[in-house]
Amino acid sequence: TFHIVNEGEPLKYDSLVYELAEGETCGDLMAEIAAENPQYINISCVNSTYTPPPPPENACGCPVPGNPNIPAGCVQMQNDRGFFDIPVRNTSVRVRDRRFGGTDILPTDENGCWRHTKRFSNRMWMWNKFSNDNLKVRTIRGFQPWQFLIITKDYVDQFAEEFNNILVQYASGNGQRTSHARQYYLSCASLNEDFAYREWAATEGVGFPRTRMNVLNRSRKDGTGITGGAPMLQNNYTLEWMDFLGVMIVLPPANIPIGSGTFMPDVTMVVDHSSQLDAFQRVYIHELGHTAHYEAAGADYWNGYRRHILNNVTSLNGNYGSFNDWAILGSDPEKVALSEAWGDFVATANYRNRDDMPNFSPVGSDGDYIPQDLFSDLVDFGVQDVIDDPFAAGGGVLDQVEGYTAADIWSAVSSNGNRSIQDFKVTLLQGGIPGAVNGSLLQIEDLIDEADVLD
Repeated sequence: TFHIVNEGEPLKYDSLVYELAEGETCGDLMAEIAAENPQYINISCVNSTYTPPPPPENACGCPVPGNPNIPAGCVQMQNDRGFFDIPVRNTSVRVRDRRFGGTDILPTDENGCWRHTKRFSNRMWMWNKFSNDNLKVRTIRGFQPWQFLIITKDYVDQFAEEFNNILVQYASGNGQRTSHARQYYLSCASLNEDFAYREWAATEGVGFPRTRMNVLNRSRKDGTGITGGAPMLQNNYTLEWMDFLGVMIVLPPANIPIGSGTFMPDVTMVVDHSSQLDAFQRVYIHELGHTAHYEAAGADYWNGYRRHILNNVTSLNGNYGSFNDWAILGSDPEKVALSEAWGDFVATANYRNRDDMPNFSPVGSDGDYIPQDLFSDLVDFGVQDVIDDPFAAGGGVLDQVEGYTAADIWSAVSSNGNRSIQDFKVTLLQGGIPGAVNGSLLQIEDLIDEADVLD
């Protein structure tokens, strides 16, 4: 703001407001005005406190482009309380400015926002394809198993003239078993939890799931709960024909179809059609832990792991069998104990401090020989539980171990050749005990041995 007095004349200007150019200071502009107007004898300059108002924001809290012809918007999903406040992250918004023209792919960011860099005119067509470089979501509605061939996609709408603030919200579709709403909602949840898992894995220093992973969702009858699996079947041509037959016969509720390896599921989720989001998250994150383990352990490990489950289900022993009561042929309980313990740990560790799951309780694997809490007991602080082997005499051992990290656990689980909890123990202790860990070598060994009922 400049206060200017003209010599020998009445006050000409009380004040003038200038917008400084980039890199220009108030003093620079004052000197320029004085040089051009020598008759001004009193020029003062102060920096104004005025700031222009921020641009309007969309429902996800991102700026709305000033040009209404620049496509942009927000994608959200409903939470368990009925509010649309969860951003759908890393989904593929696709737009065209001609009905049969080329499609531009605009991924949503962590806030659920997307934005184009160019201007459209007259018309815009919009789709949301539930996929990205990490994940392809496929959904089966009702008894239509052929739907697994297609990546789930929602045609949103056609828009005219103004495209800069498009809000897309996905309701839970609870109670609508075969609806598109339920299909899209589960797809949103699949993308979001994969995004959250990868954020957690990067922070904690643990492995990622494979890229371009196939996730297959299906909603089933109310009251039947949620089941998940990580068969890791995509492009897995090393399976024996009995494995394919077993998957087809044993797991029909999951509608795992038999066909081209490109379309086969890596993760399957079968969801009670009225289940809440947090219930889906607890099971799904466990399965994502398995997919990361698969990346480290390889197809050969997984073939035996998968065969154990198939053989025990067909022998009516449940998914994993019970201690000393599993299928005579084709069982590998030690491998299952290691893999499921990791999945249970991932579910607990990933959600323990999440704001959107204040009442989280982990969903553990149901095999009675799987040490569900062992890895958490190695990590936790200030917890003094008694760990007791139910199949051995004695009063158990006191958990006096704490301070291992998720990265420590992952390194020992994923080490090449490890096939059991005992392999895990050997690897964990090979490098000595980290300085941050409380517990002697004997206490650590006793804790793991007591939890491992198969040793």
